[in-house]
Amino acid sequence: MAAVWLRAQERFLEFYLSELARPKSDAGIAAAVSILIWVGRNPEDAELLLRHGLRDILRGEVSIELDRRAESNQQQVHAVIARFAEESQLPLADALVAVVDLPYAMARRIMREKRLPTNEDVRALARAASLLLGPQVG
Repeated sequence: MAAVWLRAQERFLEFYLSELARPKSDAGIAAAVSILIWVGRNPEDAELLLRHGLRDILRGEVSIELDRRAESNQQQVHAVIARFAEESQLPLADALVAVVDLPYAMARRIMREKRLPTNEDVRALARAASLLLGPQVG
C-alpha cells in the first residue's frame, strides 16, 4: 500500500513542483491551481493521497527503499517551496498557506463532495492565491 501511495505522490509532485519551480512571476498561482487540475485529471490517485496520509500507511515495517523515497519526496517539496518563498520575498508560512494549505483544503472539500474540480473552482483558487501572494511575487 505504501508503494502505491508513494507512486501516486510522485506523480503528483512531478506535476506540482514543475509549476512551482518555474522562473515566472505567477509560479505560486500556477502551483496552487495545479493541485486542482491534477485532482481533476487523476481522481483515483487524488482520493488515495487526500484520504490517507503516508504516516497512516507506514505504521508497520517498511522497506528501506520506501522509507528513503518518502524522505526524499518530503525534502524535495520543502526545498522547492522554501526556494519559491525566498525568491518571492515571502515568509515561508505565507507561501505555504497560498501554495499548499489553501489548495489542499479546496481539493479535500471537492473530493468530499464527490465531484471533480470545475473551471470556477480553479478560477476561485487562482484569485485567492493571488491575493495571498500579493505584489511581492515576481
